[in-house]
Amino acid sequence: MKTQMRNLTLLLLLLVTSHLSPVLSWKKDEFRTCHQTPFCKRARARKPSSCSLVAQHVAISDGELTAKLVPKRIEEAPDQEDPVKPLVLTLSAYQDGILRLRIDEDPKLDPPRKRFEIPDVVLPEFVSKKLWLQRLSTETIDGDSGPSSVVFLSDGYEAVLRHDPFEVYVREKGGNRIVSVNSNGLFDFEQFREKRDGEDWEERFRSHTDKRPYGPQSISFDVSFYDADHVYGIPERATSLALKPTRGPGVEESEPYRLFNLDVFEYIHESPFGLYGSIPFMISHGKARGTSGFFWLNAAEMQIDVLGSGWDADSGIALPSSQSRIDTFG
Repeated sequence: MKTQMRNLTLLLLLLVTSHLSPVLSWKKDEFRTCHQTPFCKRARARKPSSCSLVAQHVAISDGELTAKLVPKRIEEAPDQEDPVKPLVLTLSAYQDGILRLRIDEDPKLDPPRKRFEIPDVVLPEFVSKKLWLQRLSTETIDGDSGPSSVVFLSDGYEAVLRHDPFEVYVREKGGNRIVSVNSNGLFDFEQFREKRDGEDWEERFRSHTDKRPYGPQSISFDVSFYDADHVYGIPERATSLALKPTRGPGVEESEPYRLFNLDVFEYIHESPFGLYGSIPFMISHGKARGTSGFFWLNAAEMQIDVLGSGWDADSGIALPSSQSRIDTFG
C-alpha cells in the first residue's frame, strides 16, 4: 500500500512537471532582438528631424498628386560615394476618406532592380472608388519658409503635403491634424546600390545567413495619431488590446512590436513578441477625435515602437499644447 502511494505521488509530480514544460521551454536565444537585427538597430538610432528630404515638382497628374522627394542637404556633400537619388511620391484619394501614399525609387534613374510589390491584395472594387483629383491649392503652414500643397480628401477633410520639411498628413478642413507621416522627421528609405570592394552585406544570426545581394533596403518612418487616447492593432501577440509604449520616459527596456510570422507554441505573456500571423494595421481612438487607421502594405519583417509621451524631449521634440498625440515608429 505504501509503495503504491509513493508511485501515485511520483506520477502526479510527473504530470505537474509535464504541464509546466511548455512555459519553461521558451527559447529566447532562438529569436533575434532589435539589437541583433541590423535594420531595427539602425532605425532606433535615428534622431528626430534627421530626414533631409523636401518635396519638389509637385503637380496633379492622372488624378493623383505627384512629387519628387529630393535631399535638401545634397549640396553640402556633393562628392559622397552614394548620393541619395530623388524618390517618387504619389498621393491618391478614395471614397470614404481613404488616402493612399506611395513612395518608390524613380525607374527613370535606372536603379539596380525594381522593388518587390505585393500582388493581388488591393481589391478591384477599391480601385474603382478612386477620386480623380482635379487641382491642388497651396498655403504656408506653421511659419514654414515655403508653401504646402493641399488636396480634397472627403467632405470636411483634406490631405496635406508639406514640402519643407517633408510631411504628409490628414486634417479637418483648414483645421486640426488627424494622422500624419514623418511629423518627427524620422523617414528613411535605403536605396538599392552597387556593392563596393570590401563591403559585407550579409547578415548572420545563429545558423541563418541573409546574403542581401542588393544591399540594405529597409524603410522606416514615424506615424502620429492626434487626439488619440489609445492605439490598437498590429496583431497577433499575447498582450492587451491597447498597445503599450515600448520607448519613452518611465518605460522599462522593451523590444518593439515585431511583425514576423512565427509558428511557435510557447510565448511570454504581456510581451511584444509576435505570434503566428502579422497584420500591419494600426488603429487609434480618442474621445475627442474618434477613430482613424493606418495600413502599411508590406511583406517584409517590421519592428514597431509605440512612443510614450516625452519620448525624445532631449532632442527638442515637444507634444503640441493644443492636441495630445501618440507617436509610433517602425
